[in-house]
Amino acid sequence: MKIKGTKEKIIDALEDKKEDISKERLIAIQILEMFEDYLQDKGVKIPNKERDEYETDKDTETAILFGSDWYSLEDEITDILENEER
Repeated sequence: MKIKGTKEKIIDALEDKKEDISKERLIAIQILEMFEDYLQDKGVKIPNKERDEYETDKDTETAILFGSDWYSLEDEITDILENEER
């Protein structure tokens, strides 16, 4: 079972806003999705209070990297990529 937040769903959600999103941020999202898939394949679940509060239905799986954890990593990777370009 694929979890919510798969690369395809994120890219679909961003499709309309793609021109508003930097190349570096799109790369950061792809990197995070790669790690998300890797962690899922290994059966890793990182404790996350935001996800725990979100998961009200036990049949629904959410992303391993969730909420502020995801966005913090996304911002940090984006910053690294942007600074590397200079």
